[in-house]
Amino acid sequence: MSRMSVLIGIVLTFCGYILYTPMPDGATEPWKQRTVLAGNKIFSTLASLGQFFGYDSKINITRAFIELGTVTGDSEHVVEIQDSVFHGVRVRLYKPTGSKRSSQGLVFFHGGGWVYMRPESYDEFTIDVVKQTGIFVVSVDYRLAPENPYPAAFDDCVAATEYLMENAQEFGVDASRIGIAGDSAGGNIAMAVALKLTKKSEMRLDLPKIRLLGLIYPGLQALDFRTPSYMQYGIEGSPCALSKTTIVSFWLWYAQGDLRNLHDFEENRHVTSAIKSSVFTSYVSHSFLPEQYRGITDELSKQEITGMPLPDRTIDRFIDPYFAPLMASDVDLKQFPQTYIMTAEYDIFRDDGHMAAKRLENNGVEVVHSHWPSVGHGFLVQYGFVNLESTKAARLEFSEYLKKKL
Repeated sequence: MSRMSVLIGIVLTFCGYILYTPMPDGATEPWKQRTVLAGNKIFSTLASLGQFFGYDSKINITRAFIELGTVTGDSEHVVEIQDSVFHGVRVRLYKPTGSKRSSQGLVFFHGGGWVYMRPESYDEFTIDVVKQTGIFVVSVDYRLAPENPYPAAFDDCVAATEYLMENAQEFGVDASRIGIAGDSAGGNIAMAVALKLTKKSEMRLDLPKIRLLGLIYPGLQALDFRTPSYMQYGIEGSPCALSKTTIVSFWLWYAQGDLRNLHDFEENRHVTSAIKSSVFTSYVSHSFLPEQYRGITDELSKQEITGMPLPDRTIDRFIDPYFAPLMASDVDLKQFPQTYIMTAEYDIFRDDGHMAAKRLENNGVEVVHSHWPSVGHGFLVQYGFVNLESTKAARLEFSEYLKKKL
């Protein structure tokens, strides 16, 4: 076989890897989803090559690609966009104009693994929500990891939310009609902020209560990286855009600013015997999952994996409910506002959302859990999914919920 034949074979194999992702039976418009996944693979491969050849870090190269690919939606002169600063935190304001303008307000926290994205990356999605609802939206440009690990992003989002609540009248917003929401890592922050603002020992009595909480396929716990959805969709080549290694890397960058002991974390070796016998294990019990998902893996508490020695600070972080909101106690969850949770089937975070929905329901919180069975992570906001019928329907549903409940 000639060298040229070998080269052609390598190129064709690589193209096949990039362009084709096996999709489960019943997947919504599978080739549209494959196209988005192919784009993600291309950017990831180029970023890895750039780092290998010493151009820059993979994180910075990926950030540059995201910035180049940012698409601003068509505001059709009904949405005014303005940048501002709330309590020292940069925010992006989306003001509805004309007859559709309401007195409702929403603080939104973008996704991106606490490492990527900015409010501008979500312009198309945010403008679409404002156009459909007439709601005033504040999108928070929180500090990113690994340069700024926890609690930087959380602190920024609390500060920006409190500023809007304190100054709602200035923006034509009724302070009693403000909600918070976020997707993916932003969903994590949204639930953490809701906890901060509703926890009796923490809440400010001079501020009104948050009206609602919106969690879009959120990542909420870092104890169990062997849930059914992690095991099903965290593997390379799955219809989820994010591998288990990628997600655990995000958690570690957010937690400690580096990837020390990455592979130990992937196998749950960070879970000590003390944690396994604690109440925190019960907060991520697989019993909260639908019947069809149980049994794919063992419960965290039953896994025979020896915990690795970690500094107390690291252990404390993984059970800190402001870092991983599913670590919140039942007593604190009872204080939560009405909550909308969206989950996607082909998503590594699917089970986190199911656990949150069940725990909140069990604690008397009004929950709307919207599960989308034939799509993957990022389908609501990622620009490549815009023309997916499920994306259009999910955006409409989310917007209708906001209009009705805020």
